[in-house]
Amino acid sequence: MPEGDDAISWTLGESVWQPDTPLFWPDQKNDYDFCAFYPYAEGAQRANVPMPDLSEQDGTLENIGKWDFLVANKTCNYQTNSGKVSFTDESAFKHTCSLVLVTLVKNEKDAETTLKTAGFEGKGIVSKYIYNFTEGKMQPVVESPEVNKLLLDMEPEGVAITEEGYEIAVLLNPTSEDGTLKFSISYERDGFAYEAYTEAMKGHLVGGKCYKYKVKIEKESLIIEGSDISDWQTDGETEDITVNDVPKVE
Repeated sequence: MPEGDDAISWTLGESVWQPDTPLFWPDQKNDYDFCAFYPYAEGAQRANVPMPDLSEQDGTLENIGKWDFLVANKTCNYQTNSGKVSFTDESAFKHTCSLVLVTLVKNEKDAETTLKTAGFEGKGIVSKYIYNFTEGKMQPVVESPEVNKLLLDMEPEGVAITEEGYEIAVLLNPTSEDGTLKFSISYERDGFAYEAYTEAMKGHLVGGKCYKYKVKIEKESLIIEGSDISDWQTDGETEDITVNDVPKVE
């Protein structure tokens, strides 16, 4: 609420959202700023809302919602909508992080290929952050170290990469300047272990944007066939990129 710093939890009942405690407008004339976020965090305050720990994600699109942090702001008064606060249109919830989707595919001529690990590396991409509604932005947690690497472990069995592809979905912190996002994998093919990586994912990550890459695993190389950057849609492509892989050293 506008008059307090502590967060109030709302639960969806039978088509109606209900607060944990009864809430009332301070008056019916003045405009007030309302802030909302998801998922709810115990102990959150207006200037210090804990965000999900991105280092704990599992790389699946199915579970991405556990780490997807959304924020919304609305300025209105009681007369705007008969006392209702609607987070819609320009005041709708927005994604704070960047969504990166990588689809791995194998050459149809290759034998079975099993993905063992996948990693992303870049400056602060999974560091811990809070959201500050007073400043209107994400801020790093001061006492936490910068975390530059996310490793997804498919062990012990690994996952098969088919011709149709295997999709990896991760949320990463947006970056303020251009840099390099390193993507690496370890996999098995024909009974041999391999590693491959690319540092061709360049630029800076923008919150609310979706970055899509199609990566084809060929013998002796890892090929990025194209990439899209959009507002969770698809538009634009970049040139193909080929990177040599290296047999894994046990």
